[in-house]
Amino acid sequence: MNRVLLLILLASSALTAYCQEVNEHLRNLENYLQQQGYHVSHTMSNGSGGTINQQWSVTLNVVTLGPDVNDSMSEQQKQSLVQTYDSINNLRRQKIVSALDSIRLTFARLGEKSSETYLYEYHRNGVDTMKYSLVFVKNDDSLKIEHPAKHVLMNGPCEAAIFNYYRGPWEDSSGYIENGSYSHFLTIDKSIPHDSMRPFDAATFNKLIQPSIKKILKLKGVQSYPVYWRHDDGFDDDVEYGLTVKYTYSHTNNKRATSHAGLTTGTSYFIPIQYEVEAKQLFQQLKSISYDYVVSHPEQPYRYDCSMDYKNCYPRELLDGSVYKDSDSYSLIWLFGEDGYHLLSISTKGEMWMPKDWMKIKSYINGKIEYRDK
Repeated sequence: MNRVLLLILLASSALTAYCQEVNEHLRNLENYLQQQGYHVSHTMSNGSGGTINQQWSVTLNVVTLGPDVNDSMSEQQKQSLVQTYDSINNLRRQKIVSALDSIRLTFARLGEKSSETYLYEYHRNGVDTMKYSLVFVKNDDSLKIEHPAKHVLMNGPCEAAIFNYYRGPWEDSSGYIENGSYSHFLTIDKSIPHDSMRPFDAATFNKLIQPSIKKILKLKGVQSYPVYWRHDDGFDDDVEYGLTVKYTYSHTNNKRATSHAGLTTGTSYFIPIQYEVEAKQLFQQLKSISYDYVVSHPEQPYRYDCSMDYKNCYPRELLDGSVYKDSDSYSLIWLFGEDGYHLLSISTKGEMWMPKDWMKIKSYINGKIEYRDK
C-alpha cells in the first residue's frame, strides 16, 4: 500500500488552462491508472451560460476463469490444476488489485477535505461491491450526492468523483467477473450571460483547419470527396427506437425528437496508410487547432475529446459543435481503417445518420446509394 501511495504522489499532472482548479490528487490517480495501462478518457465541453465541463473516465474490467475439474481426475491432478489457475488468475488480477488499492486510498484521503463523501464497501461469499463519491463545492447551497453514489448532481461550480465496482460469479462458470467505473467531473463557471451564447461557427473553424488539410492533399493518393447524406422525415428504413441496422454510427441532435430527418453535408478526406507520419502530424494539428478554438470561444457550445488518439479504429468526434437555438451541428470525425486514415468535416441539419458504406459512397438519399467512381 505504501508503494502505491508513493506512485500516486509522484505522478505528475499536466494541467490545461481549464484545469487550474482541478484536484491534484484525483489527477495524480488518473495519471497513475494510465501508467498502469488503463485508458483514461478526457472530454471537455461547455453548456449554456459558458459553464466549462470536464470529465475524466476510466473503465476497469477483468474475467478470471475457474478450473474445469471432473471426477476422472485424481486428487493430486485436481490440486495441481487449481494451483495453476490460481497462479494465472493472481497474475491477471495484479493490475486491477493495484488500481483498486489506489482508488480506495485516494478517496479515503480526500474524504475529510470534501464537501460531501460517500464510501461504501460490501464483501461476502466472493461478491465484492464498492461505491464511492466525493464532491467539492464552493457554495453551501448545493448538495451534490444522490445516495448511494449512483449519480452526482452538478449545480454550479464544483468538482466530483464517483467510483462503482462489482466482483461476482461469471455466468454459470466457476470464474469471476470484475467491473469498475471511475468518473471525475469538474465544472468551472466562466460567467458568460446566456444571451451572449452563440451557435458554433463551423465556417470560421473550417477556415482554420484548411491550411493543414491543403498541405496533406498535395501527397499522391490523398483524396477529398463531397458528403451528402439525407434521411427525410417519414423514411424509416430499418429505423427502430432511433437506431438502425443499416448504419454504423448516428448522432442525434435532440434525443426527444420523434422525427429522424436529417441532412449532412461537408467533405470526406482519405489518407493512404503509407502516410502514417503525415497523418499523425495532421491529427495533432487538428487537435491543437480544435483546442485553441474552443478555449478562445467559450460562448459557442462544443464537445472536445482531449484524449483521442490518431489510431482510433471507429469513427469518433474529435470536435462536436453542438446544436444551439436550432442551429446546425458540426462534427470533425477521425477514423483509422485498414486502408488508411479518414477525416470528415461535416455539418448536419436535424439528425445525422452515417451510412454503413460512407467511405465508398457519393451520396445517400433515403436508402438510395450512389457510389463513387473507382
